[in-house]
Amino acid sequence: QATRDPSQFSSAGAMWRLIAPALSLLVLQLPGPVVGAPRDREVLPRTELSHPCSRSISRHVRKNLEKEILRPAQKAGLDGWPRGCPLDPSRDLWGKHEKQKQRKRGSGTLWTCGLCGKVFKNEHYLDLHLERKHMNETPRGGVCLADYCEVFDVCAGDSKFKRRKENQEGAECSNSTMAEARTRCEDAMMKCFPL
Repeated sequence: QATRDPSQFSSAGAMWRLIAPALSLLVLQLPGPVVGAPRDREVLPRTELSHPCSRSISRHVRKNLEKEILRPAQKAGLDGWPRGCPLDPSRDLWGKHEKQKQRKRGSGTLWTCGLCGKVFKNEHYLDLHLERKHMNETPRGGVCLADYCEVFDVCAGDSKFKRRKENQEGAECSNSTMAEARTRCEDAMMKCFPL
């Protein structure tokens, strides 16, 4: 190819007319986007909850607590709980917050705070809001139900729904952990169901 003298270009338009065919050939050689593939975008880490009591594990414990203890106790005629009983629903640290969550029907994933009416795109962000703005709605000296996860075998939280092999690799069980869980369970039973 012959080398062109830059002085022959009187304007940027003339330069563009010369470069455009070469650029179009380069663009044609680039791989195109895959139809239906997600766009590459930077994934920002989501803000994590700062309270040491796990809300998600507490949810699992609460669900099992209601099924295994609270409903049967209510059917047996137990109306109130003894003072100091850690399983008393009025002492549940996140119990009132959980009751104030409303999932919008038909909206897919929108959640509303029942305390102030603010709407969130998912439950995690509603949990963050409740932790930041409505901690005054939690009981003073509330019980973290996640502390009882070993008793109800739900410490893995949602990970129990993952493949069994992955769950076994991450699962740790030690005598000291189980001894603490047993002591916590026996203490709860003595306080909640005194003889």
